[in-house]
Amino acid sequence: YYSFDKKLINSFIRGMIFIIDHLTDEVELEKYLTEMGIRHSSYGIKARHYDWVGATLLKSLKHCYKSDWNKELEQQWQIAIKYISQVMRTGADNVRMKSA
Repeated sequence: YYSFDKKLINSFIRGMIFIIDHLTDEVELEKYLTEMGIRHSSYGIKARHYDWVGATLLKSLKHCYKSDWNKELEQQWQIAIKYISQVMRTGADNVRMKSA
């Protein structure tokens, strides 16, 4: 049995929707992801958490896609997750460097 924070789930969904809606607007997407990284840094999120969340998201997507999941789809999601993580980490790292 898992207990989920509805506010956290809604925030995650809103974030994913924003990302998908802005895939062709690199400037706005990077601004949003950088700010998200800054916010996550204030929550105590560390660099190692990004890899864990990315792997978990990939497993969840595989489960949701079921029989439609294939190697090409997996590779595309890996690229997207890596990009999201990198930009968010940049935002978080900038905060850490300023506070050091």
